[in-house]
Amino acid sequence: MATRMRPSERRQLIVQIATAQFAERGFRDLSLRQVAAACEMSTPGVMHYFPTLADLLVAVLQQRDDNDLAAVATRSGPYEDFAHQIRAVLTYYREHGDEVLLFAIVEGEAVDPGHPAHRFFANRTQRNADYIRDTLASEFVNADELSLLLSAAFEGLRWQWMMRATEGFDPTERMIRVWDIVQRLGVRRPDGSLGSAD
Repeated sequence: MATRMRPSERRQLIVQIATAQFAERGFRDLSLRQVAAACEMSTPGVMHYFPTLADLLVAVLQQRDDNDLAAVATRSGPYEDFAHQIRAVLTYYREHGDEVLLFAIVEGEAVDPGHPAHRFFANRTQRNADYIRDTLASEFVNADELSLLLSAAFEGLRWQWMMRATEGFDPTERMIRVWDIVQRLGVRRPDGSLGSAD
């Protein structure tokens, strides 16, 4: 019999167990019935929290994203500069390669607009771009333009790293070089430090 828990605790347990199940079986080979069995719950009991497997998948992805953001924030500490943030993120990715790869597999499948995680990843991409823009806005006048370049470069290097990890490919210093280029393209806010790029 399932242990009595508060609804928030039960929901968290389902997400935690489902995360392990997704990692082991993949989204397409998993069912709510299997998740319920692993949670020692009935299928209707799980459906009370997550009506469909797609709802559960999105919850798993969101929880993983939240955990990653918290871990990177703890590791990077107080904001120093954008290069420091880049190194913190990419170091975390390297240390959690298997998890990152599983996440990326779902992300690749979610390119299909009909995939249940399509909207989640579209929103995530926009949120990341917004974060970069907001980070740069206090320093650069053209933060919108720079954030688009950085977002595209970061995503491209992230995928190259996943495809070439066995070759020892390390995107960190390449991303730092991209950041150096972006700084030269940047129009700094009036403090006399940098004008527009020629």
